[in-house]
Amino acid sequence: MDMRASYYQAHHLFVPSLVHGVVKLTDTSVKIDPIEFEGEEKFWKVGDVIRIHCRGTTKKQKVEWYYPDGDIVQRQALNRIYVQEHPRPFRLVKPVDHVLTITNARTIDTGVWECRSKESVDSFELCVIDPAEFEENKEEEVIDEGRSLSLTCQAKGDPEPIISWYKDDELITEETDGKKYTIGTKFNHRGLEGFLTIKSIRAEDQGVYTCLAEQKNTLIEHCSHESSINITLNVNHAPRFEEGNDKTIYKFAEPGEKIDLNCEPSAYPPPKFRWYRELDSNGNGIFVEFSEKDFVVYGNSTGSKLPLKANSSVFDEKFVCKAENFYGKGVISYVIKNIVAPSRPDSVFILNSTSDTIEFNITWYDSDSMFLISRVEVQYFEKKASFTPVREVHWSGAEEITFDDSDVENNDGVFTLEDLKEETEYWMRLRVGNSAGVSSWTSPVLIATTASQDELEDILALVEEGSLYEDIFFGFLWSAMILAGGGGCILVLKRL
Repeated sequence: MDMRASYYQAHHLFVPSLVHGVVKLTDTSVKIDPIEFEGEEKFWKVGDVIRIHCRGTTKKQKVEWYYPDGDIVQRQALNRIYVQEHPRPFRLVKPVDHVLTITNARTIDTGVWECRSKESVDSFELCVIDPAEFEENKEEEVIDEGRSLSLTCQAKGDPEPIISWYKDDELITEETDGKKYTIGTKFNHRGLEGFLTIKSIRAEDQGVYTCLAEQKNTLIEHCSHESSINITLNVNHAPRFEEGNDKTIYKFAEPGEKIDLNCEPSAYPPPKFRWYRELDSNGNGIFVEFSEKDFVVYGNSTGSKLPLKANSSVFDEKFVCKAENFYGKGVISYVIKNIVAPSRPDSVFILNSTSDTIEFNITWYDSDSMFLISRVEVQYFEKKASFTPVREVHWSGAEEITFDDSDVENNDGVFTLEDLKEETEYWMRLRVGNSAGVSSWTSPVLIATTASQDELEDILALVEEGSLYEDIFFGFLWSAMILAGGGGCILVLKRL
């Protein structure tokens, strides 16, 4: 290959050949220019003017555009769809752009369009959509509890939209929510109307309902569009707290710490807030009301907070929030507790045991003692005959693990020792702590892992073969069941 042919190949152009010293053009390839869209949508709208360039190799090269059904696009500018040629300057030759022009795009134009030159073919997917529009839809509904209500949305577009409903971004289906919802659609002169009927409405039904209109063209996999509107449903009801009305919440704080007592009931219309402080700790119902300057109302009157500074004057005192609207009132109380070091747990409860893990939780019997737990420290080591009884010196080489406040909060008080040896006994002790200090260690408790599942299956196979007497096997299995337990009532080890 000479210098000129190398140049063309290096620049991804057609490769010429030499015939008796004359350059002969032999490549008949075609290439459609990259298509760029504005924004995130990857389709054309009905009525758009579309121009797609297909580049040939030489000026005299025969290039044709083909409809998705295989017909040739004519070069007649009076047609809605036609092809025109645009010369493109080049150093040695003048290739031509063959421009597919669609003057008024329609959804029927969707499909795969091809640019061909002999055996060379390039194609692109054309997606045309008339995006769905919503007509005369309410943005808000208000209703009393116990009644039923139909939410509607009117959508018109091409392809015909498919309507689905969401509540607070969760899909609603009759298969899972049939007792609560009825979903349907009907046609009228304005297009497709979707409706969602909510039966026997309760306060928890209020929220944001979304009507989603999804359009898909089955000719092209990714030819789709989604439009949506939101309808806010408000349910008239008296204030209700997630924790329950007339409940008391204990809030822990360190001296000098700034804290906020939050009052956020579910209520509609938005309630009026009032804050009180109990003056009589004997529960005789003597309260003093805070001025409106002492607390904050936020979120369009959906919540309120009382800012305080933790000190001896507020510890063990009760603060009450009352929220009231036309339909009733709700009350929630707070008691501020000073953070003190926790006491030692009274028992360790073994919940479950496997070949390499042990699950447990801890309890206290003194229900009047209240303190914050932010970490659990555990020590354990393999049982050894020489370590009986277990003394303090034996814990110097123990494995240690600490469960932090996230473990305490997220695991519902259940803790797991992992990566243990199968069929092994361990001595374990633990203590709990917070920012004020740690408790003393619990008395040592003996825990054990079980045999692995594979080992149990091997033993069962020996029984079936007759190599192991059944009474021996079931005795072994009973021992394993005692260690593995079931359901959470295996072993309670009280403090000694």
